[in-house]
Amino acid sequence: MERTQHDAQLWNDLLRATGGALNLDKCFAQVLAIDFSLNGAPVIAPADPNLIITIKDRLNNKDVIVRPISPYKTYRSLGTEQGTSKNQKQQQAKLIKTSGTHQRKLACSAMSPKCAWVLCHLSTSQLHELQKKYIPTLLNKIGIARTHAQVLVFGPRAYGGIGCNDLRIEQGLDADKI
Repeated sequence: MERTQHDAQLWNDLLRATGGALNLDKCFAQVLAIDFSLNGAPVIAPADPNLIITIKDRLNNKDVIVRPISPYKTYRSLGTEQGTSKNQKQQQAKLIKTSGTHQRKLACSAMSPKCAWVLCHLSTSQLHELQKKYIPTLLNKIGIARTHAQVLVFGPRAYGGIGCNDLRIEQGLDADKI
């Protein structure tokens, strides 16, 4: 927590020094601590009320406590729903809507087979639901039968594949970046 406290203050000070400012009223912090269940599975621990982040507001010269939110709360940030729920229904619904829009745009424009998605922790079936309309439209657009083997659709170009991003793989890779 000391490092988090330091980094939050540093970020605030850097923004202030360059003419910007954090809107401290809109800032919040979600502290995730991991415990282990009796069978050894990792679980999100309940919030610890003693873990708070305080930023010194250099403009008003007062301490501001960054509003803590529950580790179980889903929040919206940078156009995505973020949270610890395994099967996020809100995020899936938004991604399905975005997927449909993207699929319609793809049908009448030149686009790359690589499609980047910001993902949360969705199930394999939810991810399949997101890409099941997009992939056949893409294959049709680039002149390949929609029944083309999935291993070739998602395989790397270096090995004769098309190089489409499989959301089931991308989610795992994006989870490592978090």
